[in-house]
Amino acid sequence: MNIATEVLELLQLEFFWRAVIASTLAGLICGFVGPYLSWRNLGLLGASLSHAALTPISLAYMIGVSVKWLLLPFSLLISLIIAYLKEKNYNSLDSVLAIFYSGFMALGILFLSQLEFGSTEMVHLLFGDILTVSWSDVLFLLFVFVFILVFAIKFKKPLLLSLVHPELAKVEGKNMKYFTYACFAIIGLCVVASLKIIGLVLLTCLMMAPTLMATKRTKSLKAHFLFCSLAGALLAFVGILLSAVFNLPSGASIASLAMLVFFINLLLPATNKQS
Repeated sequence: MNIATEVLELLQLEFFWRAVIASTLAGLICGFVGPYLSWRNLGLLGASLSHAALTPISLAYMIGVSVKWLLLPFSLLISLIIAYLKEKNYNSLDSVLAIFYSGFMALGILFLSQLEFGSTEMVHLLFGDILTVSWSDVLFLLFVFVFILVFAIKFKKPLLLSLVHPELAKVEGKNMKYFTYACFAIIGLCVVASLKIIGLVLLTCLMMAPTLMATKRTKSLKAHFLFCSLAGALLAFVGILLSAVFNLPSGASIASLAMLVFFINLLLPATNKQS
């Protein structure tokens, strides 16, 4: 059976359309929050939150409750703790993120070791699984995307100020402080929404690759965000298509493609230089 035939067969399956829509939304979300992480020197934040998520996920399996009941409040809490440390100018924030990164993942592995969890389930958990995506997951991703978009439009001024002039933003006082907490909480929400598609281990790649590519392709902040969102959506769409056709883990397909395109972009000359 050739690839074209397989694609045509996939187009007739409902789960494939769910996966395509969900992955595209996840790509839009990850691409949109990537510039904030990059410009605030928080590249490790996404990795820390996604890896730490193994603790509430495994705990939910242990006690037999829905994963989202534990994952969402846990991610929001960790995000707010990190935001507090960031606001207090904690000198070793990267070290704290590294501890969250490895410590909570290790705790999650300990929980999973007490369960009858096969290697296949572990692969799906760590690297994503398009077969488990439901319409409720799609609606949740759509809600998160719309929420982020409305938030960014409504708070455009403080967002730009925090990215371009963070020192000046501090002069604004309490309002900017609460804005920072809100941004970190939204990042935690993005991680929760995207985990099922991309998996725990590989989520950061889709967040960071588009924004690093955009530094060579865009001349304005607006263009940068637009490029990152569209690039994230396209990478996720093509990655999920490769995953379905070749029966590969969805997260690994998306992250590998993002890395490949990133390295190709590195080799190509920049297009945003002033003439």
